[in-house]
Amino acid sequence: MRCLIAVLVLHTVLAAAAPPAKARDANTRGMQLYAKKDYAHAAEQFRAAIALDDSYVLARYNLASMAALLGDKPTVLAQLVWLRASKDPQAATVLANARTDPDLKSMIGDADVGKLLAPAAIPCEAACDATEGACSAACAPGQERPCGRACAWDGTVCRGGCAAGMTADGTRRMRAWLDGPLVGRDNTIANFRAATIKVDDPLADTLTYTAHIANQFGFTCALAWSSTGDPAKLSACKAENPKWTAKQRDIALRCTTDPKKQQEACRGAFTLVSDGLEQGGELMLQRSLK
Repeated sequence: MRCLIAVLVLHTVLAAAAPPAKARDANTRGMQLYAKKDYAHAAEQFRAAIALDDSYVLARYNLASMAALLGDKPTVLAQLVWLRASKDPQAATVLANARTDPDLKSMIGDADVGKLLAPAAIPCEAACDATEGACSAACAPGQERPCGRACAWDGTVCRGGCAAGMTADGTRRMRAWLDGPLVGRDNTIANFRAATIKVDDPLADTLTYTAHIANQFGFTCALAWSSTGDPAKLSACKAENPKWTAKQRDIALRCTTDPKKQQEACRGAFTLVSDGLEQGGELMLQRSLK
């Protein structure tokens, strides 16, 4: 704990309003008693500092340290819970240091304490931004532009996976559909032709996707993903020839894998309408698993 004091006092000055003088004095007395290994009386002084300033991060951390040395698990947990919930950046700093603080060693192996000291989960999109930034920083000299584009695409796909609630595996599956190559067809007897799934605007706050099947009717549809990273639904489909329309606004897709052919296909039944006549049809997207 002593190795943290100078750093933490500096943080207090820079990042937050300094605790009242009387609270600081109590904390100092606690540190003096700690140096003498009088942990019980040191804890009393840290409690007094907290009573004078409930938001005193350093005093709370010091109290948790004394409680650990005294085997007082309830007090350790109470202070760590408060620090974990605090918005003060200093609280995150002391928690990070707590994982290797010898004064807390007796409690580190405790499951309840371990949960409170575990690094906070990084929000999904923040993790994407960090990964994209690291990728860009690693681009070789002279390759910044093509490498940067590839890194930006990785970030776009990652954020799209976050928005759809995908796991890392789901995001990889979505990436495979986006990267292609794909084929598709808009009826069960037509030959397969080229198909694509594209991000409409990679810079948009909310990503949307469009699927196009260059087949008999040339349907272009909005596409939604499942949480597993497969195409889940086509919507608002429009044919290249406006005389042909899809009766349903939304067409649910069912995806299956053929291990022998090493293919994954997503199919959705719909009703094709032209000049008042209706007939059954099927939209299909397919990718190779090789």
